[in-house]
Amino acid sequence: MPFQDRSDRDRVGHGGSYRTVLQEGEVDALESVPGGLRARIGSRHIAARKVILATGIVDDKPALPSLQEFIYAGKIRFCPICDGFEVQGKSVAVLGPVKHAIKKALFLRTYTRDVTLLAVDEPANLDAGEQRALRDAGISVAPEPVIDLQTEGENLWAVLSGGARVGIDVLYPAMGAKVRSELAIQLGARGNEDGCLYVDEKQRTSIQHLYAVGDVTLELDQLSVAIGQAAIAATDVHNSLGENYR
Repeated sequence: MPFQDRSDRDRVGHGGSYRTVLQEGEVDALESVPGGLRARIGSRHIAARKVILATGIVDDKPALPSLQEFIYAGKIRFCPICDGFEVQGKSVAVLGPVKHAIKKALFLRTYTRDVTLLAVDEPANLDAGEQRALRDAGISVAPEPVIDLQTEGENLWAVLSGGARVGIDVLYPAMGAKVRSELAIQLGARGNEDGCLYVDEKQRTSIQHLYAVGDVTLELDQLSVAIGQAAIAATDVHNSLGENYR
């Protein structure tokens, strides 16, 4: 996992220096050592009594040629829990494998009546129960897979494989995400099938001296949750290290 270097002038916090050395490199592995853990960065090693893993997730993006420009234009969003309130009353589409996208489409129905499910696979993959749930919620399903995105002025269009277009205001991909927990998993930490790490009430993983916070855990993927978890983990680390009087 990458981490960044900072110059001395960046190491000064409010009220003075934290006296912390920040280094740059890609952590290849974590290793258990007596009394703590050790990070391997190429040929270098950095030992620590405690490690807090905050490596998060990376959203999978649909392989559409024009995707990047629409992300920069603010027409593609990834987290309806974060910003669903902002799309109230708009024409919203959820794009992904239909069986994965259905849950996000139903969630967004809370905020707008105009929700469309766009498939990157075959829409016919929906079973009878899933079709009924979408129909009862008033969510339409495009009849063909999406192959690209187009724009005309402020309008966003999803282009279907047969050439038809679906006009929308905002697109939410629902492709899943890669959990960046491999450092912990390789060390033997317990995680679910997606790689999200199990932690206790102090954010401790199943590996001694290793904590995890944020999206890499099983909790809600929200900044506010990650900040709270970080405070819990940091406090437990502080309390576990013993007296450090000035």
